[in-house]
Amino acid sequence: MAAAVTFWLWRAEPRYWRETREFQRSHSPEQLRALADSVHLELGRLTAIDAENSGVRHNAAPQGDDPDEASDPPQEDPPGTAQTPPPRRAGFYMTQPSDPRKITLDRDRLRAWVMTHLDAALRGAGQELPRAIANPVIDVNDGRFVLGFEYNSPEIRQVVSVYFRLGFEDDGRARVLLDGASAGRLPIPIRSVAKHMRKNDSHPAAEAVATMIDQLDSYRFDPVMPYDGQRNVRLLDARLEGESAEFTVRFEPKSEDGP
Repeated sequence: MAAAVTFWLWRAEPRYWRETREFQRSHSPEQLRALADSVHLELGRLTAIDAENSGVRHNAAPQGDDPDEASDPPQEDPPGTAQTPPPRRAGFYMTQPSDPRKITLDRDRLRAWVMTHLDAALRGAGQELPRAIANPVIDVNDGRFVLGFEYNSPEIRQVVSVYFRLGFEDDGRARVLLDGASAGRLPIPIRSVAKHMRKNDSHPAAEAVATMIDQLDSYRFDPVMPYDGQRNVRLLDARLEGESAEFTVRFEPKSEDGP
């Protein structure tokens, strides 16, 4: 009996996975992209709030500059002084971080963004998924985030789920708080996934992902992402309620040598 129950749990798909697949089947690619793009539109709306207090200027001089002086041709620096700063880039110019702002995303928009934008986001960051990992999804489940994906190898074809929350520290970094992992609906040690990946996946990205999985519990990272080429968006907090996630974010000037 115990063996039968174990086999059933191993082969059974979690409820969130079945719901996610049904969500994908019930929406056209255009509908999924529209849902995902609404996330970027919402972030764009946040950048327009109280712009004066965040130092944001659109095609204008930085805060405190005289627009008439800014339009004059640059003058050569006297000998011995610092060199003239590089020319400003067109578009938004930000002089200081914005105030914290909140955005609430329901699970449908989170799902749609991962389905339509994740691959491009990874490529833009110079990263990729190992060939054994397919159809990644992010969902909100029982007050936790869940990262789900299909793991396909010669020995195993399985839905793997990683349940986690996010904690935020005084230095601005975030920490993954692991709440468990499962194969199908059978709980498994998270390191088993990394061990199997190292053994069976020769893709160049497999070792990097396996190392990340090894370190996933309490993994610390800087929660900042490029936004528009001139500003970054930093995640300050994430709170889950029902089927939605409320994110607190701050927009920051992009440093010349930063992300």
